[in-house]
Amino acid sequence: MGGLTVARMSGEGEAQIARIKPKGKWPLLVAVPPESLATEEARRVLPSQYSRADAVVNVQNSMLLVAAFVQGRGEFLASALEDRIHQPYRAPLCPLLPALQGTRRNTGRFLGVSRAARPPF
Repeated sequence: MGGLTVARMSGEGEAQIARIKPKGKWPLLVAVPPESLATEEARRVLPSQYSRADAVVNVQNSMLLVAAFVQGRGEFLASALEDRIHQPYRAPLCPLLPALQGTRRNTGRFLGVSRAARPPF
């Protein structure tokens, strides 16, 4: 689909997909470490349950991220990218994460971090 795409899987394995055209230009930094991280290992460190507060904050941040893109509001970006569901638990497995989070806060860049695959170049 390209661009900013929001997808939801239904119970029958069918996807509901919406493409959102971001307003303005957004700088992007993608960091790919030399080693990969197995999905099973990344999932193993997650708790079996989360607090309601953490779940609510993550939903709010997701909506704020969509609003930032739709309205071209870069000042929302750092807050919208805060995560309570994955990052606190996976941080020990991702040694680049603290430095990248600092970059996001200081520059307002949208960061993509991939540990699953190496770039084709």
